[in-house]
Amino acid sequence: MAKEARGWFRRRKGSLVFYWNMVRLEDGKRVERSRFLGPESMSDKEGWVKVGKLGLVERTNKSCNPKATFHQIASFYLTSKEFRKESTRSLHEQIVNDILVPRWGARIAVEIRPR
Repeated sequence: MAKEARGWFRRRKGSLVFYWNMVRLEDGKRVERSRFLGPESMSDKEGWVKVGKLGLVERTNKSCNPKATFHQIASFYLTSKEFRKESTRSLHEQIVNDILVPRWGARIAVEIRPR
């Protein structure tokens, strides 16, 4: 169960801290969250056990809308992303609409995995 988490450890000021990224649904910004786990001497294996006990796996995996399709996320990206040049916006729209959405548009985004 703990191996499904999308996060990492950092040792800071004598402590083991678990970090994970999530996307705020209200504005689409990616934010980094953290949680203190224990002393710096704690091993990574012990850290993953503690991550599982604290329920942090669910937080990392539910940080976005689990039912959102790739098409929904791509269209949100195109409408909310600020581009410096109109030519860049046009290129991104072309790639998303002509290549990415036809291939993965109807699939649930969190289920898309690399080979």
